[in-house]
Amino acid sequence: MSANRPVQFGPTYYCWVCGAPAAGIIDFSTAMGGPTVLDKYASYIGYLDLPVECRRNRHPARVARLGAAITPLHFPERCSVEEKAQAIRDAVEYLASLGIHEETLAHRIARIVHLVRVGAIEPDRAVNELCNLAGIQPVSVPVFSEVDHVPVPVLW
Repeated sequence: MSANRPVQFGPTYYCWVCGAPAAGIIDFSTAMGGPTVLDKYASYIGYLDLPVECRRNRHPARVARLGAAITPLHFPERCSVEEKAQAIRDAVEYLASLGIHEETLAHRIARIVHLVRVGAIEPDRAVNELCNLAGIQPVSVPVFSEVDHVPVPVLW
């Protein structure tokens, strides 16, 4: 376990190399697109959603995560599954040693609200993510600028 690992605390994350803002974290399961041998560690692995220029320059995106904290996750070249698992455990143990805990539902909601507030995600995406957290079907929100005329009743 390295004591010199860089750590970022979300909800806003940045490229480790150039500091460009990331659009968020892509879940391991989403990034892999199907079952893998590392699925039991999926909640502790993610990928920074880096800008195109960072991806083009192969800036590292894989991270270990615990709650809203992340640290780079490097796998040795041509390593075994057990070596990858050990690298994940080491990174998560390091984050835990900093006093970081699992992310609660309240943290997830606060992260989504923060990302909308700073303009990192669109409000429609935030509504969908909040509905998914709540386990309800997302609803479409009308765009009021596209409504021709809404009659306003006169009350006096």
